[in-house]
Amino acid sequence: MKKIDGVVFDFDDTLYEYEAKNKNCLETIFKEIGSQFQIDYDKILANYNKIRRECAGTSTNHNKLVYFMKLFETLELSLNDAIIYHDRYRDLFY
Repeated sequence: MKKIDGVVFDFDDTLYEYEAKNKNCLETIFKEIGSQFQIDYDKILANYNKIRRECAGTSTNHNKLVYFMKLFETLELSLNDAIIYHDRYRDLFY
């Protein structure tokens, strides 16, 4: 077995700017959702932020799939589409 020489943690986003990447990906996805389903971007963003506040401090706090499922449920859209857009987010992010 190969010995691990070191591990790097980036707790303050100095090596990888998570927040900026996340914000850009979500903006792209929300615009795509708005275009496909004729829903105002601000409505999508407001609902997403409400869901984030509701999930704060819970085990789902960093689970984007749960966020997308709750968002699509709130917007009365197909949960299958939630999975598709979650996968699209993940593809953009990584």
